[in-house]
Amino acid sequence: MLKKRLRYRLILLQYSKACLYKVYEKAGETVPGVRISLTSDIPVTRGLGSSSSSIVLGVMGANKF
Repeated sequence: MLKKRLRYRLILLQYSKACLYKVYEKAGETVPGVRISLTSDIPVTRGLGSSSSSIVLGVMGANKF
């Protein structure tokens, strides 16, 4: 179960990074060196919005830059 959670979190992290890169690409900018870290109390695979939270994190992070 732990390996499955870690794999799922890595997938979410990669998705967040991909969203960030897309925002910069659409703005015609290059992405500066960025490290994204996500810590969440939302349980994964429970239908409570952990994926949505990751997407929002990526958008908020891109908006800060």
